[in-house]
Amino acid sequence: MDTSAHDQVIESFAVVLRIDPDCSYAYCSRGVAYIAKGDYLRAIADLDRAIELEPNLALAYANRGAAYLHLGDFDQALSDCDEAIRLEPRLAAAHYNRGLALAAKSDLAQMSDGRGEVLSA
Repeated sequence: MDTSAHDQVIESFAVVLRIDPDCSYAYCSRGVAYIAKGDYLRAIADLDRAIELEPNLALAYANRGAAYLHLGDFDQALSDCDEAIRLEPRLAAAHYNRGLALAAKSDLAQMSDGRGEVLSA
């Protein structure tokens, strides 16, 4: 999907939110569109709002975890994925994103010199 298609999806959810500003699923879905577009900070803002409106929306936590994963904040990604799994243990996306975050953290640890500093190649 190209950027203009992402923008159309984002605008469609903006229309929903003008009609119903408390629609947690619209914020969650628009957050996913922002992730697909590569706008992770906007995604996190929308997913934060979805969680604020519906604190038990596991999919919002899993998606926010994905956004943090893209930003390299693996600890926050793990935290969000763990919460998504706590809320909905069979949510495959949360387990998948959690695995990616764990793998990324492991890769960083292996590149470390033992003092938390990443070794250069």
